[in-house]
Amino acid sequence: MKKEVYLYAPCDGVIKDITFIQDEAFASKALGEGIFIEPSSNIFHAPIGQAKIALIADTKHAYYFEQEDGLQLLMHIGLETVGLNGAPYKLLAQVNDNVTWKSPIVEVDFDLIKNNKCSLATPIVMDVNSTKNWVFKALKLNGKVKQGDKIGVWTYEEKINQQEIIEIVRSKGKYQKVAEQILAAIGGKGNQNSVYNCMTRLRIKIIDQKLVNCDELKKIEVVKGLNQNGDELQVIIGGEVYKIKDEVINILENKTTSNDKVVKTKTPFRKKIMPAVAGIVTPAIPVLLGTGILGGIQAMLVAFGVLQAPGLGETVADLNLWSAIFYVAGKVGLELIGLIFIYNTVKYLGGNPIMGIFVGMVLTSRHLFGTSWVLFNLFGNPVGIQSYEGTVLPMVAAGFVVYYLDKWVQKWMPTAVDIVFRPGLVMLVTVIVTLFTVGPVLKIVEQLLSQFVLILGKLPIGIGVGIFALLWQPLVLTGTHVAVVQAVSLPMTQIPAQPSAMYVAVNIAVFAQIGAVLAVALRTSNQKTKQTAYGSIPGAIFGITEPAIFGVNLPKLWPFLYGCLGAFIGGMFAGIVGAEQITRTGTGILSYLGFGTPLNTAMGLSAAGIALGSALLLTICFYKERPSEITGLKKMNTIVLKNIITENQNVELKNNFETILKLEKANLTDNKVYEILVIKLAKLEQKKQLLVEWTRHCNIWETPYNTFRRFIFLWQLKDKNLTAILMN
Repeated sequence: MKKEVYLYAPCDGVIKDITFIQDEAFASKALGEGIFIEPSSNIFHAPIGQAKIALIADTKHAYYFEQEDGLQLLMHIGLETVGLNGAPYKLLAQVNDNVTWKSPIVEVDFDLIKNNKCSLATPIVMDVNSTKNWVFKALKLNGKVKQGDKIGVWTYEEKINQQEIIEIVRSKGKYQKVAEQILAAIGGKGNQNSVYNCMTRLRIKIIDQKLVNCDELKKIEVVKGLNQNGDELQVIIGGEVYKIKDEVINILENKTTSNDKVVKTKTPFRKKIMPAVAGIVTPAIPVLLGTGILGGIQAMLVAFGVLQAPGLGETVADLNLWSAIFYVAGKVGLELIGLIFIYNTVKYLGGNPIMGIFVGMVLTSRHLFGTSWVLFNLFGNPVGIQSYEGTVLPMVAAGFVVYYLDKWVQKWMPTAVDIVFRPGLVMLVTVIVTLFTVGPVLKIVEQLLSQFVLILGKLPIGIGVGIFALLWQPLVLTGTHVAVVQAVSLPMTQIPAQPSAMYVAVNIAVFAQIGAVLAVALRTSNQKTKQTAYGSIPGAIFGITEPAIFGVNLPKLWPFLYGCLGAFIGGMFAGIVGAEQITRTGTGILSYLGFGTPLNTAMGLSAAGIALGSALLLTICFYKERPSEITGLKKMNTIVLKNIITENQNVELKNNFETILKLEKANLTDNKVYEILVIKLAKLEQKKQLLVEWTRHCNIWETPYNTFRRFIFLWQLKDKNLTAILMN
């Protein structure tokens, strides 16, 4: 296939060979192939038949033109004119304008350029990134031309033998090929802002209707017809529409496979875990933070007697209106948090998250509450079908089942019935698999853990309470904590009631995670992480640790583990001094209202403080947001040296490298200086983020709350010069 692109004279003048221009970069063709013109008329037009102005330099002397096929052209009016700051140039067109060789682009003051002893020579070259396989031929060298004359031509000839064509066709699936044809016919990927499907039609929201080529669309084999409804183009396909839509989305999101032969490196499983955790957890942070704050406010207002909470045997219907509203707002986010996580899981994997929501609604339905569907008994307790309200990991597991089951069914189900039967089949099977496998397994784990915890309570010198405090937050992650907490709180519900030493560990674990998240907030240089960490603390004080755990500690892993270790230390102290919970009250700080005597309360609070302090110190001392420059350099050098030793037995090369390592060790001071500079740069970046925050809020700081935020901001900034400027 042969292509030709003509170069047109942008103005009157004389055409010359690019190698004779008085600029080494252009003369050496480092910036591309082309010519230059000595202009005699001062209005410059586009030098190409049809293109878009992709870029105009701030000093108005250089212009990039781009064709639809990606070919880019640079026109540079004058040499050494950057110092004139655009003064000689009067723009007649703007960036993103579609232009032709007849379109005036800029008017130039030749006298101003000459008076500043700058050259008027104007090189026009094809961008160096576009020149591969293109050959340029000048048509009127050393001759006078008029604006619009053809002065050169770029030629591109693509030769593909029959075998190569077959391989290209084979490399793309049928639906990917159709998706590419549809996108090309509607005017490209950029001419749409929404793509979805119904039973038989691919529905595309079109930006510019003039770019849509209906004739080309109708030529596509699977297209049965077209229908226009306002700005929505409906491409009638039939049962295959679902698969074509998926391929269109893959192309738009750059998920299609490449034809290039790329060596794929297998990522170790351990390196996949944390990105997956972040991808699933991070979108849930706003819900977790919001629920944490609302739950904390509700608990505090109940403690002060402003609101009511349901008592034994009561429901929300027994409360007054405002008590009911705050109770539901503070509880439902955590009770149905599994819906958020199953949605995020399916979306992260690239499946249909709406199917995940449906499965989540079934699994969290209160219709599943009760013990009427018992499968068997363990330790005298029933194991059967249960609701997954308030659980996280079972819902994440269900999300994986939805995604992989959907992919498997899609492979074998006939296209004609795919969209009708596949979603229902996948959702039903996922629900059944989860209810009859994950649920009973977790129930068995709950019963075993309950027995294990009761055994722990008999261990001496506080070891049992410490271990239980260490395990509490991991139990919360699995959703098995519900049965366990019932076991440790059982003494307090008996008649007569008896104190529970093990229940103390629950709130010790809470305060340990507060210590870990506070340490992250103090150590991090990332403003977003800092805000999330501080925002999670108020709710955590009242026992709602999900924002702190899922929003900060768990995605970073080590703070979560340090929090668990801090809980162990605080739990051992509580066990040694004999701190006990007398009655169940609230959670978090409110739980200490149920410790009875002042001495017992003081011991319980001391244990919580020790747990918080231990987790805080451990995280501050050992958690690193990123490896130090010296540590990273040493690790990289060790890897390189190992490769040299194992894969290259060149002794001289190995000795030379070891000599370099010795020199590096002798210059650790320089590495340390570099690391300090990197840390300073991170702090400057943090201040920049704070300045952005200042700008965003500067127009709404007339309220008392925002005035308070203003002073917090200035305190965070800790820069007297900047603070003085902002205050003025």
